[in-house]
This record gives sequence, C-alpha cells and structure tokens, in this order.
Amino acid sequence: MTRRSLLVDLDLPEVDEARPRADLEVARHPGDLDAHERRLAEASTPEGVYGALVDLFIGSTPADQAVRVAALAAHGDQLTDEQHDALRVAAARGLDAASPVPAARRSLLTNGATSAAPLVITTDRSAVAPPVAAATATTAAVAASRSVPTPTAVPASTAVPASSSTP
Repeated sequence: MTRRSLLVDLDLPEVDEARPRADLEVARHPGDLDAHERRLAEASTPEGVYGALVDLFIGSTPADQAVRVAALAAHGDQLTDEQHDALRVAAARGLDAASPVPAARRSLLTNGATSAAPLVITTDRSAVAPPVAAATATTAAVAASRSVPTPTAVPASTAVPASSSTP
C-alpha cells in the first residue's frame, strides 16, 4: 500500500502552540476579556473588528463599561457610522446575544437580530370575529343563496280534482 500526500503552499498565520486562537477562546469562554482583546488585535478587516467588538460587548459584564468604551475608542474608526452609533449606545450596559445590532457577520456570540423591529407583532383581536363564527356565518349565507324554494301547500278549496278515467 502506498501513501500519497498533497503539499499545498498556504500562507497561514503563525500559531503559538501555548495559546489557542483568540476567536476559539472567545467562543469557548465569552467572559474572557483577555481573549477579546487579543481577538481585536488580530482582526484584519473592518468587518472582523466589528464582529470582535460585538462579541466583547456581549461577553463583558455591566461592570466592564470602561473596557467597552476603551475598545470602541481604539477601534471605532474602522466602523461604519451605523455600527459605531449602535455600539456607542450599548457601551454603558453592554449587549446580550439577542440584542438587535447592525448585521455582524463575524460575531461568534450574537443570535443574529439585526434591527429594532420586533420579531413577533401582536394585535388586538377583540374587534375581530372568531374564525369559527365567521366561517359559520359565511357558510349559512352561501347555503341560503343556493337553496331551492320548497313547494307550498295548495288549499283544498282551490285544488283541481283529478280526472278519473277508468279504462
């Protein structure tokens, strides 16, 4: 049996065997602020920076406001105005995974809510007839429009006697 291998020249980042990748650490331990800071330092695109900031805001506690504000100040110039405004508003209290934020495709911790619109809208149904009653009323109206008139009885005084013919 022969073994074959394929060597591919990939440009991979240097891996520190003593430290796992920051994004993996954030996913495993969302409250690890050091991992969040390393991830922000490793982010190479504005989208990656925004995702790392959203995860920092989700993984931090309300007491970590100073960390969130400092991270936003350090990396805010790479964000769009909409992203920056959303995080500026959330800097005081942080975020949870279900918080609506502008789409953060590189976030590991968000549930993906992307706007302030509620996912479920409830309405007042008190003014609307229940579906069963409405269906019954509709069925009765259709049946009434399709009914064949029933013959009425003729009074005996106006009845015409049947001719009796005997063969």
